[in-house]
Parts: sequence; C-alpha cells; structure tokens
Amino acid sequence: MKLNEVLPEFEKGKLIRRTSWNKEYYFKYDFSFGVIKDRDNHQEGFSYLDVKADDWEFVQTVEDKQLKKLYNILSTYNIAYNYRTLSGLKPEAYKDELLEVLRMK
Repeated sequence: MKLNEVLPEFEKGKLIRRTSWNKEYYFKYDFSFGVIKDRDNHQEGFSYLDVKADDWEFVQTVEDKQLKKLYNILSTYNIAYNYRTLSGLKPEAYKDELLEVLRMK
C-alpha cells in the first residue's frame, strides 16, 4: 500500500511498517506529542523514499491477534445460537468491551 492509504488508520493508532524493513521495526503515532516514533520510542519521520514507497503494511499486534481469535470464537458461538433462536450477535460490535477485557491485569 502507499503511505496515503495507511495514514488514516495510522493516525487512529495502528502500527505501520514497510515490508523492506526488519520484521520487528515499525512506526507508531504518539498522540500526546503529535509525533512519529519507532518501536524503541525514538522520534522518527518519513523520508522521501518512504513517502514514494508502495510497500507499507499494518503491523498485527498481539492485541489484534487476540481480538481476531475472540471474534472467531464468538462467531462460532453466534452460529450455534442463531440456529436455535434466529437472533444475531456481531462480535465486532463489542470491540471496545473485548479490548477492555484483554487489557485487564
């Protein structure tokens, strides 16, 4: 993807990286200061090559993987539940609540 395609989600908190980078390296948006930081919390910026590149992708975080697994579990449950009651449950509608549970210590 091009940078302009990933920027809207990046500004919402998604992590991004270029496929040509080391797998563990990414950029994140620091809302408190309005700056771009790398995984080590160093301030970064986009180079000319970054701006022109078309190999941008989103980094799947552990939290993203956990949410996907929870969605799958709930969807499976929903199919069984739907079969008996004909009412629906959309797991994605509960994203904030599921994230809250995942973040509990």
